[in-house]
Amino acid sequence: MTQFTELKVKVCNSCNHQFTIKSHGHMLQVPIVESEKNINRMLNHLLAQSTTHDLRCSDCGTESYREQIQIKIPSNFLILHLQLWGKGANKQLVKNTNLQLNSLPSTDLAVDGIRYQLHAVLFHHGETAKQGHYTAIVRSGKKTILADDINVSSCRWPNGSAGAYMLFYINTGAKQSKVPQETGDLCSKLLLLKPRSKNEAPKVTKNQLVKDSTLQRAPRVTPVRVVDKPLSPEKPTALLLPAFINGDGVSCYANAILQCLLSSEPVRFNALICRK
Repeated sequence: MTQFTELKVKVCNSCNHQFTIKSHGHMLQVPIVESEKNINRMLNHLLAQSTTHDLRCSDCGTESYREQIQIKIPSNFLILHLQLWGKGANKQLVKNTNLQLNSLPSTDLAVDGIRYQLHAVLFHHGETAKQGHYTAIVRSGKKTILADDINVSSCRWPNGSAGAYMLFYINTGAKQSKVPQETGDLCSKLLLLKPRSKNEAPKVTKNQLVKDSTLQRAPRVTPVRVVDKPLSPEKPTALLLPAFINGDGVSCYANAILQCLLSSEPVRFNALICRK
């Protein structure tokens, strides 16, 4: 669902000896270029040819290579991980607060001939890696929805996409798989239950129980809910966006990532199919 192939093509600057390092990944690490304020140009910096000195040529012994990264066979869901953190003078992680991405929601990506559209963004709020808060903003048509743990509401896109940490893109040309009726029903049952307090056991009838022994043995697991108000009168189920309780004060990171993923129908479809 998120896998891609990364090719590092290396050419010796002295004898032109060439070889390729092939690897697979699920999240593309994108270094931040402060002079760039467009995600496409920032991605082009990563894929542009550069000079490295990390290997010795087996033919001539030179330690200087021209390197170019190529992304091949990307999946329908592409995740960009912005390298928001770097080491400061005291070797502590320091957040790059100068990041600014203009027109991020309306900027599409093209990777290996496939066009991607922004679906959701994970944001970090705070100055250090050891403290702060994570939220998610999900796009639904022309609307933007803020998911802040259990609080889900409409919002405006933040200026310059300040605090953007992970970007979730969807292939705009991919054919959407038809969700089987039983899978759709299961998804509805899971997402339409409202969260309850820790001391109140969820009241679930027999026909609402999922045929999964692990879920039946753990009735105290907090269910999730969707946005209270439909995003579109014509399509009341246009976006199934779960809301999660952050009971321990540190679950906001996992909550926000799940909200970015589970708000996508292809991801929900594949996740539920894998359970069967």
